[in-house]
Amino acid sequence: MYIYTIPKDQIKDGPKDDNSGWRTINGYCNRAKRLSYAIQMNRPIYSEARLSIFKNYSPQDHARIWGVISRYLRKVHLTALYIREANRTGTYIHYHFLVADKTPLEELANKFKASVPQELVGLTEVHVDRVRDQRHAANYFTKARVGGRKNGNNALINHHYTRDVYFKERQVFASTFFLVKHGPIGQFWLKPWEQYWQKDIVVKEKEIEVISRRQSIMNHARVIYRTTGEMSVYKWRKLLARREYHSLRAMHRIA
Repeated sequence: MYIYTIPKDQIKDGPKDDNSGWRTINGYCNRAKRLSYAIQMNRPIYSEARLSIFKNYSPQDHARIWGVISRYLRKVHLTALYIREANRTGTYIHYHFLVADKTPLEELANKFKASVPQELVGLTEVHVDRVRDQRHAANYFTKARVGGRKNGNNALINHHYTRDVYFKERQVFASTFFLVKHGPIGQFWLKPWEQYWQKDIVVKEKEIEVISRRQSIMNHARVIYRTTGEMSVYKWRKLLARREYHSLRAMHRIA
């Protein structure tokens, strides 16, 4: 029974809604991509944690419980970002955290355990671990749409490539669940998180547009289009410009 989420076969893509666009598949992927990028640009992440609540509460009760948990975490000066997720059956809520403090894992786990209200003792589980890869941690935290290798069920095929590694783990909240998807604890963001995307991506796209107007790029795009007959000259121009942009950036980093 789906309490908090919408079954995937009933989800309809559409425009952003009043909860920052997290209630449709396309909206979720778009927001997750932006949030993941902002996390990677913001500050180093040292630890990740998961607080699982194994009891079916109403959204109103979750708001009350989360108020108790978040107040305690702020009281002990934790600097982190949380995201609210449902399990795959949509019956329980989990909280995932990216922690920007260099707190020892044992001490960090004790902080999360101490934040749990008395009524939830025995109904929660805390897991903490070190972050070894910033990009992977950000993508997993947001369930951003990224390609990669995933373990297969076939014993003869250990791994297979997929364009969307976290498809099965991405849950879209039902409209009756009014709580926000994510938020900071303490001074996690060095500046408003959407500014990372707006500033960096807008500048990047303008530079790519300038490159795409080069005569050499335009001529190359026309040749490829005449040869393959696929896509369009404009799309080939954009693709070649993006490759040129990343190549120039890589050369600049090496220099």
